[in-house]
Amino acid sequence: MRGREGGSFARALEYTVSHLVMHNPPAMRAPAMPSGATLLCSNAPSIPPWYFRALYREVGRAHEWTDWLRRSDAELESFVTAPGTILTTLLLDGAPRGFYMLRCEQASAELLYFGLTPDALGRQLGGPLLRHAVQAAWEEPRLQALHVNTNTLDHPNALPLYKSVGFKVERVERCWRDPQSESEK
Repeated sequence: MRGREGGSFARALEYTVSHLVMHNPPAMRAPAMPSGATLLCSNAPSIPPWYFRALYREVGRAHEWTDWLRRSDAELESFVTAPGTILTTLLLDGAPRGFYMLRCEQASAELLYFGLTPDALGRQLGGPLLRHAVQAAWEEPRLQALHVNTNTLDHPNALPLYKSVGFKVERVERCWRDPQSESEK
């Protein structure tokens, strides 16, 4: 029996994906980032694929983020340089400690990725960074819906955090994937 990505169910990880949506901007503006934290914004097509992959690997290592580690450089370049793509890096004392990636397409936007490096967890950075991402998306005047998804392999606070800023669960689905290989850890 084969999984969605062609892997064997015998060793596949089962997880649940929650798809969330926000139809109106939050009433409150994003707070200032904590002391020592700054945000660096890059717009497509100037996003270096290697830079995104490095952030993706570091943030996603503990959460089975493997999709962009398993795809070709050409596929990754096409993804990060797609029109409407924004990559914002959280710098703490000058070093990357998290990021979010948005893709805005007219009336709809998606928060494609959001996360912190393991050493940034518990430092009160996630809430302000997420609020900044939401505010950045809603700066598009034609936006009618902001989408995000999270899953049970992500940090346990991810779903409650998304709900706390106004996202609502739209649907839930069960999925399977091959676990990380040693080279992906």
